[in-house]
Amino acid sequence: MATNESKLKFIGGQDNDSVYAAFVSRRGTVKPISNLPQGILYSVAINASGSAIMGGTSLTLPYAAFVSRRGRVTTIQNLPSTKGIIYTSVINDSGTGLIAGFSSSGPFGAFVAPDGSLTPLKGLPTGDGFLDGAVINAAGFGLVGGKSNGAPFAALVDPNGTLTYLSGLPTNGAIDTISLAMLDHLILKNSL
Repeated sequence: MATNESKLKFIGGQDNDSVYAAFVSRRGTVKPISNLPQGILYSVAINASGSAIMGGTSLTLPYAAFVSRRGRVTTIQNLPSTKGIIYTSVINDSGTGLIAGFSSSGPFGAFVAPDGSLTPLKGLPTGDGFLDGAVINAAGFGLVGGKSNGAPFAALVDPNGTLTYLSGLPTNGAIDTISLAMLDHLILKNSL
């Protein structure tokens, strides 16, 4: 579940064998999103204006879509065409999204412009692994984390998709969650 500053909520999951998503008003009125594909959602996010993004899997392929405040679904195109999942989807107040997950070739992530065009993250590890943690700030910078070949990784992401890896992580494990406050701290630290 995601909640914006106006207390509008966006929830997601699965309804029988189909993706399920709905807006929930402050008063608890549920407004389901219609015509969603078979699959399951793993992540939803909503921004201050009520625009939402969701990510998961549909028919074993990565799935992500924007959802307008009025419930209009725009499926994000050009995702990997091999087996995979979008584990994390986030959206900033400008309407830019960041999606993170995996495909058969390894960790996958991309910025998603408000028009749906993708900017893949450049330099992600290949092979066995996934991208799970992700945040995006108002300026369009991101912070992502995951696991590759048994080792955790985390990286700052420029708006053009270029990664700058962080050092000092443990040798085993994964980075599964990331805080927006940490992203803003790292950007401030690196700009001084």
